[in-house]
Amino acid sequence: MNNGTEFVNYSQLIGKIDDKFAQIFERYRNSFQCQAGCYGCCKSGLTVSSVEAKFIEFWLKRNPSKVKGVKEALANKYFGKEYCGFLNEEGSCSIYEARPIVCRSHGAPTLVPSSSNETENSAEFAQDVCPLNFSEGGLSNVASSHWIRLDTVSLLLKAVNREFNPQTVDIRVDLENIV
Repeated sequence: MNNGTEFVNYSQLIGKIDDKFAQIFERYRNSFQCQAGCYGCCKSGLTVSSVEAKFIEFWLKRNPSKVKGVKEALANKYFGKEYCGFLNEEGSCSIYEARPIVCRSHGAPTLVPSSSNETENSAEFAQDVCPLNFSEGGLSNVASSHWIRLDTVSLLLKAVNREFNPQTVDIRVDLENIV
């Protein structure tokens, strides 16, 4: 577990999520308010899969210069208990390069299966996006290919997590307890 080869599948998945976000951002650049220091979406209480938790641990071991800042952010909770403890004094993510998948899709238009969606093939989805984004013109002009389907992302993450460690496939880890 020293060279990171166990994270190949996870790295490919986060690369795909990042690419999708970049594609959406490029197309709708004027509809995004996201920027360094904006932390409205960074709520506390997030849980991550075991592969995500281990990846963050691995990243911290590979980046020892970041550990002090991460620990300070967690200890100080600069923006209060309702926001993620990984936010530094400037409101930026102290683990940005290793942030979990849920954080990589924040801000982009997402489709979430509605609560009444009981079948896998149902087309009923709730639309979600940061309230600061797409405020002018709304989401009605967003092409169907420019939505992130969170059900698909969750299935892919679960498959990667199963490959990483079948015994922990359904285990969730409190994000702020990783360090």
